[in-house]
Amino acid sequence: MNRYEAAAVAVRTELVLALRDARADFEALPGPTTGRPISGMSLDLHIQHGYVAVSLRTDEEKWEQTHIGDWQHAQFLSSLQDSPDTAMSRLAAVVVELYNEVREDDVLGLADRRHMLYLVAAEAVLNEEVAIVLNELGIEAPVFGEELGSAPFAFFVYDADEMLTVNYCDVVRAHRVTARVLRNEA
Repeated sequence: MNRYEAAAVAVRTELVLALRDARADFEALPGPTTGRPISGMSLDLHIQHGYVAVSLRTDEEKWEQTHIGDWQHAQFLSSLQDSPDTAMSRLAAVVVELYNEVREDDVLGLADRRHMLYLVAAEAVLNEEVAIVLNELGIEAPVFGEELGSAPFAFFVYDADEMLTVNYCDVVRAHRVTARVLRNEA
């Protein structure tokens, strides 16, 4: 396992714990009967500021994909709101530690390291375990594998500094499809 795969496992582990710890918050959300089901989740990394957040998008907000701060449930979970011993705070600490990790053989600049962290976060968010936990919490989140296709629910990871204005989850999904196609071509 390379360091980025290990980082994705660390981020996913703390994210899953944070989601499970927030069960009561999720249960308090308006459900489908109110016409405001949740149709998206963003993992917001504010790396240089040392905090992370999970934002939720309602179905009514599905066209507001890149304006996450305008979502009704922006920063639904946040490491800024939590004490240092919570999963969200540990998730922020993991991200900051990964960002600040410098090795002798490290040739990455800070912008490159942030880029890799966004990819790591997208891999973590798209992991089947996250979708399973969201479904346990009453949110119909799909498992995205190596196939093309869409769903009414979307996952998001954006670069807060907008070095690249793409949804890193889409980048990861596109890479998975490409890897599958190339494997099948061989």
